[in-house]
Amino acid sequence: MPRRNVNPAPGIRAAIYARVSSEQQAQQNTIASQVAALQQRVQADGLALEEELRFLDDGYSGSILARPALERLRDVAWAGGFLLTQCCDLCLAADTATFAISEVKVGRGAPWAAPLPWLIPPRIALQILLTGDPVTAARACEVGLVNEVVPLAELRSRTQELAERIAANAPLSVLAAKRTAYLARPDVFDEAERIWAPVYHSADAQEGPAAFRDKRRPAWTGR
Repeated sequence: MPRRNVNPAPGIRAAIYARVSSEQQAQQNTIASQVAALQQRVQADGLALEEELRFLDDGYSGSILARPALERLRDVAWAGGFLLTQCCDLCLAADTATFAISEVKVGRGAPWAAPLPWLIPPRIALQILLTGDPVTAARACEVGLVNEVVPLAELRSRTQELAERIAANAPLSVLAAKRTAYLARPDVFDEAERIWAPVYHSADAQEGPAAFRDKRRPAWTGR
């Protein structure tokens, strides 16, 4: 899919995306309900819920928000949570946070991870994709996935400080700077979808979630 720019609401020059906690995620079943839970946090940052919902809906296709998007991650960014981290421009994480693309452990697909080697070294991206194992916030920062790691108690204030520094700059220059940085990002989502299509239609794609549900080791067939 082609990228689409999502225009910011008037007067908003930077946005903070606060991740729903892992406990809240476990209680939610759809994107819409996750956004409803997320509203409790984003209201404190002055975000419009409509913009947040559009971000979540468009993030899979690689769309780019016109305004800078900062993520404030408290705990877990696995699977779809990793996707949201990847879609934000900057990420600040608590020192207790972890990151993983865990789809290979349950036979599912991650075509949205196609730009990952643009964000971090390709061999690190391969390790994350091939093992499905989580990495710590410190390691994520070391390889360039995360901008800063701070104690949880300081996460909110530090993210707010960074957002205010961006918002204080010339708005046209900020938007142009962001667009310039993304010129080097490959537009490979369609090809990634093609590569992953057989995975989604495989027997293993059904076996993985079933094994997870039954709390047993999956019996992979490669079909």
